[in-house]
Amino acid sequence: INSDYCSSGIYPGSSEGTMEAVLIELGHTPNDIIYDAFMFYKEGCLDGDDPFDFLNEDLNDVTAGLSAASAVESYIESVGLDVVNKMCGEDLRPFLKSSQQLTEALQTALSGLRRSIDFTSCSRVRPIYRRVFYGPTCQESVQGLTHIFACLVAISFFGMILLSVRAS
Repeated sequence: INSDYCSSGIYPGSSEGTMEAVLIELGHTPNDIIYDAFMFYKEGCLDGDDPFDFLNEDLNDVTAGLSAASAVESYIESVGLDVVNKMCGEDLRPFLKSSQQLTEALQTALSGLRRSIDFTSCSRVRPIYRRVFYGPTCQESVQGLTHIFACLVAISFFGMILLSVRAS
């Protein structure tokens, strides 16, 4: 399995080629976020087409919504709820409560978006990517398997000697 993973695929001798071939086989093609993300990190984040760029746009939208909700709440607090109720001709307490709930929800969404942006940043993903595709998977695992095989041969050899000596 290790030799297949590390030496086959689109780019012979590369685990990246194998993974790209697997993604294509699973039906992921260009303009699919999984395929585009793989290619973005594979190319060292140099392509410029960050597939997670939409998170920044969402962050801007949520920030604008939070700003608008906070502005409404600030206005009502500065003028006074009773004055605003008289201006509108009805009780705005349910609206104010809903606005506060909206603000809390937007703050939660904003926090989640910031964590998502941080999680998908190249500085976070690229070291893991390099470790998986260039580190132990194809290099250190081969050395480990060699050591395991050598130990197995030694154990078998000394086991045969023990059996031979015991019989005589």
